[in-house]
Amino acid sequence: MGALSDPMSTHQLMQFADRLGLDADQRLVIESIHDEYKTAFRKLRENEIDAFLKEMRSMQNTGMMPQRDAMEAVFKKMQRLEARIKTLDDRLFDQLLPTLREEQMLWLDRVRLARARQRYQSQQMMAMPGRPTVDLSEAFQAVDLPPEAVADADQVIAGYERQLTAAMKRSSQATGRMYLDMIEAFEELGYGEMTEEDLTDPEAMQQMMADMQQIWSQIGGKQMEAAAAIADLNRRTYRRVAAFLPPEAARVFRGEYYRAAYPELRSMLSMEKQEWFKWALEHKDLSDEQQAQLAAAVDVHRRKLDRMVDEAVKLIETQRETLSPFNFDQEVMQEHQQQLMEIQTAAQKLRNTTMVAVRQIVPDMTAAATAEEAQQKALAFAGVADLLKAETDQDADADDKNERDHARESTRIDHWIAGPISERDIDRYAGRLDLDGDPLAQLHDLHADYTQQFEALEVLGELQAAIQSRWRYDAATGTPRRPDADALETVDQLRLKAIEHISELDRAFFGDVQSIVSDEDLPAVARLQALRLRQLYTANAVGMPGLGMNQSAEDGIDLVELTGDRTLDADDLQRIDSILATYEQPATALFRKRFDAQLAYQRATQVWHAEAQSFQGDPAAMMDYAKRYKEIVGDASEKLGIARRNLSQLNRRTIRELVSALGEPAGASIRLAYDRKAYPSIYKDPLSIQRQLKAAYKLKDLTEQQRTQLDDLASTYDPEYLRLSAAMVEHVPSDTPNMMNFEAGDWQEYQKRQEQMQLIRFDRDELCYRAVNKLKAILGPEQIKRIGKLPAPRRR
Repeated sequence: MGALSDPMSTHQLMQFADRLGLDADQRLVIESIHDEYKTAFRKLRENEIDAFLKEMRSMQNTGMMPQRDAMEAVFKKMQRLEARIKTLDDRLFDQLLPTLREEQMLWLDRVRLARARQRYQSQQMMAMPGRPTVDLSEAFQAVDLPPEAVADADQVIAGYERQLTAAMKRSSQATGRMYLDMIEAFEELGYGEMTEEDLTDPEAMQQMMADMQQIWSQIGGKQMEAAAAIADLNRRTYRRVAAFLPPEAARVFRGEYYRAAYPELRSMLSMEKQEWFKWALEHKDLSDEQQAQLAAAVDVHRRKLDRMVDEAVKLIETQRETLSPFNFDQEVMQEHQQQLMEIQTAAQKLRNTTMVAVRQIVPDMTAAATAEEAQQKALAFAGVADLLKAETDQDADADDKNERDHARESTRIDHWIAGPISERDIDRYAGRLDLDGDPLAQLHDLHADYTQQFEALEVLGELQAAIQSRWRYDAATGTPRRPDADALETVDQLRLKAIEHISELDRAFFGDVQSIVSDEDLPAVARLQALRLRQLYTANAVGMPGLGMNQSAEDGIDLVELTGDRTLDADDLQRIDSILATYEQPATALFRKRFDAQLAYQRATQVWHAEAQSFQGDPAAMMDYAKRYKEIVGDASEKLGIARRNLSQLNRRTIRELVSALGEPAGASIRLAYDRKAYPSIYKDPLSIQRQLKAAYKLKDLTEQQRTQLDDLASTYDPEYLRLSAAMVEHVPSDTPNMMNFEAGDWQEYQKRQEQMQLIRFDRDELCYRAVNKLKAILGPEQIKRIGKLPAPRRR
């Protein structure tokens, strides 16, 4: 949880194995050693570390400043626990010794240092805000270097690793002393005895902020010096190492370094690796003159971009020299952001200029023999706008109805407004009503008329114009001006008007559908109409608070639509029909309430953001800032929370009934489909290899032995992955917490859940890392390329 070091993961251990040059047999040995290590670490985590974290939570939940003696005791416990973690790490490395050859042992000390740096990096509580700690050794390992360039550069890196490890240790110690010295200074000024009433007194808070800034300037300097020393070490080492590298390798090394040290510049740094450069330079039909022109264009682009990046780096470093967590000088910060934005805008203009130049050199860049190639080249060379155009052009002759529905959905003018009834919906309606022959043809004719009427709705054009005109450019300040209250009201009213007109059009459509079905199918038409109405109320997937904190998205699921998307036989559908019929009416009403609450919540936050401008740059107003937030947004937030909770409870109750009625295996399939939608932060996992496993089975050159090995991997990986995912779901709060009124007990409960979630996620990550290693061992390098990119390690 950021207080202590995380255990070594399989991915980290395999990185160490790469540095040591371990062979396949040695890697199998260290896996068993690593299992023992994780067992010992888990025991430490569930006992001493758990007790420590509980103590930390109790100190945080008081809302008051901790006493210096109490904080000193905390830091001493942290040091003892870190020493225990180091002992576990050292034992693992000691157990590796008998497996290593003599030349490998020479690298072990450097691997120990790398792990020590990982421990310091894991302690986020001891980090310096605003200045990332960069390990150039990691950047160096990421560069593919020719053998002749490695030796000299690596000598520099070896000395650097020792220096950096010692510097990170000093920085961590300086941060601990800084916290204690600051608390002691606060106590000397009487802040150690502040009451809750003092915390709500604007004058007292203003004085406290001023004192904090003064104390920081006196005490925080030592820590800033330690962090600055690391940054200076990195700059000096970067220049020394780059001098040994070939030009292209030096550029890659520079990119790795800058992306880690200056995350603000990642978009700029990506501009020299544009895909359209690659497409152009690899064009097969270029003349010698065109190749020379392209090389010159790329060289000019790089040199100009380099100067812009260097200018931005200098600007950021100047800002960091005076960075303070208690510096509320908004004008200085705004000026810095404005200067940085000007450089980034210039870089974007350079990108566009270079793109035009490349187009002139290679005018047929987007020409392609196939529609798929056209789409890929449009995306790479011209960006999203041309890609959408390519999709629209393809759509004219496409036979796939789902593709046409997707293209139409992508052109929605507003995320609050649903698109028209789609052809995919029509196919589902036809299946539900068992239509064929003339009635089916009539249904498609009705839908064609409906689609034309939908596209002709004038209110949609009015809404689009109102949305586009909300923000205006302020020529005096050179910045966009926030929408005023009238503009927000106009957009809200047009949204409601648009939904009303779409509802009327939908009602007319379903009325026409009733005329082509038998009387016994009329109830089914009414249920389809209710399904469509719920689609109108669930169109908005933006602005939902809480989902970024491992919260449930259950309130966004329509169980009728979910079950309709699954392959269920006639008997299964019959078993659950009465359950869904009972569900539909209350669900429709609750979705409407949630929609209204969402709209009110968004409006309240927009009003608050507009008012909040007056608070910026004024430390004394910070308490009023929070108070006004509660006054303006609090009621809307609470009502939205109630609406979401009621829907979640209905869905949770109904999904249990559906699973019970279906039994195995259909019930388990529906439950998994529900969980995937309900808990996106759990199931949208970049480390999962399920897609790669499926792709591996489709390889045409698989041997029988490889297929058997894949079967063994899938039979252990899939069920364990699902078990751990389900265990994570158990720790998601059953109710969406109201962040406006998060009491100390709520926060403590939330932290406990997050700790348990973190433990299970670590185990699931380990499962994935091990599975990736097994997949690499089963398949050949060329086969790995064909199944798609393997998951990248999680950044911690």
